[in-house]
Amino acid sequence: MSERKLYVCGSCHQFWSSDRAGVPCPSCGSKVYPVDKDYDAYAALSAEEKAAFKEEYLKTHTFEAVKAEPAGLSSFARDENLWIRGLDIALNITLGLCLVAAVILLIYYAAEEAFGLGLLVAAALAVGGFLTVAGMKVFIGMAKDLKAIRNKMEQ
Repeated sequence: MSERKLYVCGSCHQFWSSDRAGVPCPSCGSKVYPVDKDYDAYAALSAEEKAAFKEEYLKTHTFEAVKAEPAGLSSFARDENLWIRGLDIALNITLGLCLVAAVILLIYYAAEEAFGLGLLVAAALAVGGFLTVAGMKVFIGMAKDLKAIRNKMEQ
């Protein structure tokens, strides 16, 4: 059985207990720092004694307010815009495949001596693919704008 320890948040200065190290603050998500007091002794204090201890502890200690990073994730996996860039790349590939398919259909219908029908089908595929990808890119732009607004509001 693991032993509970006392921690203090570097940002909101709340005191928390946990049986695991490296857990972010449940209140604000910032990094927590271990407190040099036994948890059982702290738990036995009255509310007034806890308040006095917290006040004295915060006067004598300084903390760097750092947002806690999720454990085990690389910086690539933590990238918040990864899905937007991935979707943008997938749409570019889709547009390229639509254009290649249009050219292949045009060549196929030309070989079958139905060039007019091939031109019509190829044009429909190219224009349909372009409009679909362009419409999706509008949604990607909206997602980027919403992300920028959210980041600005959090600052």
